Amino acid sequence: MKRVMECPQNVHFIIMECPRSGQSAYIFNFWRETQNMIIKPDNEMLSYSGRIDFDDRLAPVLVYACSSIGMKFAGTSLKAVIANHRSCWTNELGYFIDGEQKRFTLSSDEEKKTYTLAEGLSEGTHELLLFKRMDSCHTFTFYGFEIDDGAEVLPLPEKPKRKMEFFGDSVSCGEVSEAVAYVGKPDPEHDGEYSNSWYSYAWMTARKLNAQIHDTSQGGISLLDDTGWFAAPHYKGVESCYDKIEYHPDLGPTKQWDFS
Repeated sequence: MKRVMECPQNVHFIIMECPRSGQSAYIFNFWRETQNMIIKPDNEMLSYSGRIDFDDRLAPVLVYACSSIGMKFAGTSLKAVIANHRSCWTNELGYFIDGEQKRFTLSSDEEKKTYTLAEGLSEGTHELLLFKRMDSCHTFTFYGFEIDDGAEVLPLPEKPKRKMEFFGDSVSCGEVSEAVAYVGKPDPEHDGEYSNSWYSYAWMTARKLNAQIHDTSQGGISLLDDTGWFAAPHYKGVESCYDKIEYHPDLGPTKQWDFS
C-alpha cells in the first residue's frame, strides 16, 4: 500500500508498506515544484504608459525611456518574463514595489528569461511599476508576469487625463542622472549604471502635473540628421525619428508610430 504525506515545506513523503507486516519498506521524498499564475501582457488589469510597440499584444516591445507597466496584485512573490535586445551599455530595468525603488540587470543575449522581482512579500495587496530606465541602447519584449498560484490581479487607479510628450536627447532620458558626485562636472566614464529616467526632468515634470508621459528622447540625438552623436556614422536626428516606434539601426528595421 502507498501513502502520500505532505509537510509544510512542500516535501512529499511516499511510504510503501508491506501488506502483511504493515512495516515500511521504502521511503522517498522529493520537492514539489511551485506553480505560478501567468499574467499575460494583454491582461486588461495591466496599465501601460509610453510609446510602446503593441503589434503583438502578447509580446509588446518597450523602446523609449520612461515606458512603464503597472500592476496591482495579491500574493507574496513576483517575476517578470522578458527578452532583452541590446545595442550597447549594461542594460537595467527599474521598478517600484510598494513604493520602494529597485533595479535589476538584463541578460545581454536575446533569450527569453524569467527575472525575480520580489519574494517573501507580506500577505495582502501590492503595487508594481516596472519601467525602462534607459533609452534605446536596448529594447525589451515583455511576455508577462508570474505571481503566486491562486493570487489575483486587481484594478489600478484610473490613469491621469493629462498627457505629455517630450522630444530630446540624453538629459530628457535621465542619462547619468544618478551620477550625483559629478554635479557641475563633466559626465563620468560609465556603462549605463547612472542612467535612470525616473529622475529625468521629463518624468519629474509629468509627475508634478499628474500627467501620463511619452518620453520619445534619445541620448546623443540632435534635431537634424547628419549631426549629433546618435547612430554613427550615418547620424540620425529627431527629424527622422520623431514619428517612429522602432528606430535604432542596431536593433532591426524602423517602424512607423501611429499617431491616431
